[in-house]
Amino acid sequence: MADQAPASPARILTGGAIASAAFLTIAALALIAAPDRAPSHPVLAGIALFVIALFLVALWLTARDSWWTVAAASLAASAFLAACVWSSAHVQAPPALRTAALFAHLAFLVLGFGAVLVADYHGLLWAIRRCTLAEVVTSTARLHLPIWIGLAGLIVSGTLLRPDLTSPLTQLKLGLVAVLTVNGAQASLLADRMRQHLPADLPPRILAWGAATALISQVGWWGAMVIGFLNSET
Repeated sequence: MADQAPASPARILTGGAIASAAFLTIAALALIAAPDRAPSHPVLAGIALFVIALFLVALWLTARDSWWTVAAASLAASAFLAACVWSSAHVQAPPALRTAALFAHLAFLVLGFGAVLVADYHGLLWAIRRCTLAEVVTSTARLHLPIWIGLAGLIVSGTLLRPDLTSPLTQLKLGLVAVLTVNGAQASLLADRMRQHLPADLPPRILAWGAATALISQVGWWGAMVIGFLNSET
């Protein structure tokens, strides 16, 4: 019988991330279903955030060219969001800290959404034959990090703003943010697939994939921003 190949770090991290994220996601669903029965110790949320952040960094540094790592990154990012939602219901920030968090929230919105707009602008330039596909892929690849930093910063700073988790608009916003995290995770795989076809033209399947990714990104970012504005008015 042939010896089995040892598990790669990416597969080990994938399994650990899926297990941890699944547990934390179930806990978040339990919080939404019965918030009055949730534990009230904020240290648990801090530990969860730290562990999930380690998984996210490790997954970013390892292979990202398979749907396994996309699934793991999506689950880990969703669990990160769930832990932040849990923290927002139990952390009472003083007024000065809330003011600082609001400023940071706006700054991360400019960083993340601005990078998304620049990436989609490069895609539009390619569509009207003003730049090459290689230039688009190279430019957008450099924007992944600021997009992720902006999205993560929005989530973390939002925990200090005491969002009303019972509001349908807030729940819709959280859903849009969750969709953005999954969309961003698979966008890295999309970029890898595009690079594999360079310098030839992209097949229709990849073009449709890219168009759907851009559309979901725009709807998610604009929707979350509009809901945030509406919540601030009420």
